[in-house]
Amino acid sequence: YDHVTTSFEKTIDMFDVYDRVKRDEIVKISNESYRLEHDLRKKHIKRLSSGECTPEGGLLYLDMIGILERIGYHSRNISESMIDIDEIET
Repeated sequence: YDHVTTSFEKTIDMFDVYDRVKRDEIVKISNESYRLEHDLRKKHIKRLSSGECTPEGGLLYLDMIGILERIGYHSRNISESMIDIDEIET
């Protein structure tokens, strides 16, 4: 959640003042979010296999982390698309 929130807030900030450094930060956060989602999924599968959680709760958990990662990825796409806008205007 923190990775996605940070990425989203930095993307919104880019609408006011385009900053390539912020774009690079957003890309880095997006990559970290992707790795984090992958790790969380692997850990969840281990918990599910050992019976520590229920399949119903597990589905909700997997949906939640998938959606959060997708929001982060959309933030990255928006920030990267700002490059094209910046180059067209100059």
